[in-house]
Amino acid sequence: NTEPATIVDNGVIYLAMDAATTDTGLGDWENYRVILFASDDHGESWRYVGTLLDHLDAKTFGYRVFTGISLVRQQGRIFALATPSGAFRKKNKGHDGTMAIEIEDISRAKVRRDTANKPLVAMRILPENGSGGLADYDVQNTAGGVVFSEIHLLKFPRVFRLYQTGDKVDIVDGAEP
Repeated sequence: NTEPATIVDNGVIYLAMDAATTDTGLGDWENYRVILFASDDHGESWRYVGTLLDHLDAKTFGYRVFTGISLVRQQGRIFALATPSGAFRKKNKGHDGTMAIEIEDISRAKVRRDTANKPLVAMRILPENGSGGLADYDVQNTAGGVVFSEIHLLKFPRVFRLYQTGDKVDIVDGAEP
């Protein structure tokens, strides 16, 4: 289990993280998922809430998994910033940007979906070069917007880069990536 994200909603701490069945977190993609826990006693105990996103959700967009989750709030709504990874039909098999997926009911680990049960994407940020996508956002970062990571293997030794996109998490109902 890796890459935890937290948010507080109605006095409850929610913790989302990647969950894999292998020691490395790689492979066995069909069982890879983003799970959600909750604590209403300030983290003394935790309960499993459910799965936010899984392999089948990622597959509907042409990827193996969603990873690198951040939980963010915009205009009173909660979003998962999810990084699709492991493209089936693209040259880039690594992290491929960030999708903002609205969480419809965090207390039940339910993301907002369309009539075909596909997660609804409110916005998408793609890496300019190489691979990237793990992102975070806070509404109070008014000058910076979404903070976005990229990996540029050909720019050694400055391989890892962080960018402030200037974009806020936009709420566009029914937007497709």
